[in-house]
Amino acid sequence: MPTDIAPSPGASGMLTIAMMLFAVVIAWHALGQVKWGLFLKDGGGNQAKVLRLLLAVALAWNLVQFIGAYVFASRLLRDLFS
Repeated sequence: MPTDIAPSPGASGMLTIAMMLFAVVIAWHALGQVKWGLFLKDGGGNQAKVLRLLLAVALAWNLVQFIGAYVFASRLLRDLFS
């Protein structure tokens, strides 16, 4: 009986989407501390919010890639001790 059961592609996709959305929320929250008025003409306008969203998505993408690489590396470490 295998000890490492791979999830179905659908479950993997749902997990990835959920992680990405969670990461976007975390990045959006973190970017809320930036004083956008120092960098932009209208720090509270719609264009500033779109920029904040784009930066949140970019940060979230990097965070999800990091988590994926970390999980992959941790699974490889398991083979080191077996």
